[in-house]
Amino acid sequence: MITLFTSRNQEENVRFNNLIKKFNVPYILCNRLSDKCMLEVKNETETKSFSYESFSSLTYPEMENVLGYKIICMKEAENIVFNSINYLNEKSLPIGEIKPGLVISRDIFSNVNNPSFRTSMRDGYGWNTNWKQTSLKLKDSIYAETEKTETFDEGETCYITTGGKVPDEFNTIIMIENVEEKVEQNSVIIKIKPEKPSFIRQIGSDMKEGELLLKKNTILSPYSIGLLLSARIKEIYIYDKPTVSIFSTGNELIPYFNYEEKGIVDINSPIIYNRLEAISYIETASILKDNLEDIIDALNEVESDIIITSGGASVGEHDFIKSALLTCGYTIHFCKINMMPGKPFTFATKENKYFFSLPGNPVASSVLTELFIVPFIKKLSGYIQYKNKMVKATIDFDVSINESDPRPDYQRVILLNNRIKSTGNQSSSTIKSMCDGNALICVDRKIKRNEIIDVIVLNENNLYDDRLKIGVLTASDRASKGIYEDLSGKKIMDFLKEQYPDNSIDIVYTVLPDEIEDIKKLLKQLCEEGCSLILTTGGSGPSIRDVTTLATLQIVDKELPGFGELMRNESLKVVPTAILSGQTAGIKYTNNKGTLIINLPGSPRSIYECLTAVWKAVPYCIELMGWEWIQTKDYWKPKK
Repeated sequence: MITLFTSRNQEENVRFNNLIKKFNVPYILCNRLSDKCMLEVKNETETKSFSYESFSSLTYPEMENVLGYKIICMKEAENIVFNSINYLNEKSLPIGEIKPGLVISRDIFSNVNNPSFRTSMRDGYGWNTNWKQTSLKLKDSIYAETEKTETFDEGETCYITTGGKVPDEFNTIIMIENVEEKVEQNSVIIKIKPEKPSFIRQIGSDMKEGELLLKKNTILSPYSIGLLLSARIKEIYIYDKPTVSIFSTGNELIPYFNYEEKGIVDINSPIIYNRLEAISYIETASILKDNLEDIIDALNEVESDIIITSGGASVGEHDFIKSALLTCGYTIHFCKINMMPGKPFTFATKENKYFFSLPGNPVASSVLTELFIVPFIKKLSGYIQYKNKMVKATIDFDVSINESDPRPDYQRVILLNNRIKSTGNQSSSTIKSMCDGNALICVDRKIKRNEIIDVIVLNENNLYDDRLKIGVLTASDRASKGIYEDLSGKKIMDFLKEQYPDNSIDIVYTVLPDEIEDIKKLLKQLCEEGCSLILTTGGSGPSIRDVTTLATLQIVDKELPGFGELMRNESLKVVPTAILSGQTAGIKYTNNKGTLIINLPGSPRSIYECLTAVWKAVPYCIELMGWEWIQTKDYWKPKK
């Protein structure tokens, strides 16, 4: 329990009270008519008392230890940081200066009708569906830039290009291919009469004057900017992006461009600079020495909305950040957060200025930037959805907690196709884990492989697709014409989804006629597009139109006859005619990787029997051909 006993000296009472308030800790204020103002800190084992002189003479870390400055959880820290915003800067911008990513602060309405006159949607000839004459005299030509047009009677027409103004007499455009041009007679004859008016954009069909175009808080995109330009908008109001100053602190740091100088290259400020450049205005990014006066001078001189420092955030001998903040009149809201990496993390405010102090370790600094600073800037810039996207995915590895330090661990991971892969070494100084990763997971308990857990997405643009691409090809004259439904191809896809239930494959499905050249062309195309496996159905029998096996054998570099032998043996258990089947398999090599092509029978029931018989060898064969091992429901792999 912390109690501040006030004295008769009101000036000392105010100074001591303001000093304790800076630490954001709960305390009791008690009036006692004595000569000295006293601070009493009582815990289970002892009670300590301090006068204003003795307490203010302590270093900041010593004050922090005396007051038991509490470590707060992630949720509490988020509430403090994101709820501290009490204003948004608004400004007007001429239309020529707006950029994608800005957030509009007021609703925007159209100034015009677009189009402002009826325009043609095709190159063709004007006509009216109420007219009877189909032999028309060609009277004029209208282009997109033509302003004035003539008047037309029944039996007259004009050539109108796409975007050209349509005279009032016409209610339809007849496309060029639907008329016969009589150049010598300067006329056209309608070959196909339209049944109803068509191919004319009416006035205001895209937007009407006064229509709401974009709502407040819309994030501008290249397309919305195009919409504003077409509506003749001259000026809009946006939420202004905040200004930011970035400092790395440390006597040992040198700028990245001073290659000859001895020391540790500062990578934190360049990382933060490049991460925030697109969403804020960076005013400075530099290095500060571990000197209290220099840090105080920097805090007093900088006029940016947000100040970010890295290093000097802990309780070391040269960690002066908190002392500088108090000297400069900032209110410190917290300085420790229950997480790793990133326990020493300070957030402070002064009027409409915001201060973030990050740890010196590059990964800890980067993780906190992603979880707090980037969302904070987005909210300050008017974003409604400012927090990182959270999704659920299946983890590919076991994770245990650190028994000696049970803080929630925000590990860097790779999120691919709803699967979570580790980036390896999770040390807070290993920046490679941030390079390789595109997401974070919070490890606050033991997690077993194949559990579905929450994932914090950091970079949606880096959610690249590494799924195995598998081609499914049905060769059938009748199915390709829609005479009957292709049940065989669907049976193959059902089998694949059963083997790969975690969405780790991308299926390319095609139905085509029994034409050998078309089949060969498609097989080669699928190989070049990166298919690791192609499963065909149909065209493996003795009929003259059964050419799939022939096509396969003509393009593969290596035949694997064992697949066909095993499939025929399996089918012979059911029907004696299985010996008529020409099923086989082979490998086509493209860019140092192989594609396994397996010919299956055309019967849906036989497909399942044959695939089940040969499947255990397929994942291992795919790995041997140079693709990543992906475990399926049924598989075989030799022991190492």
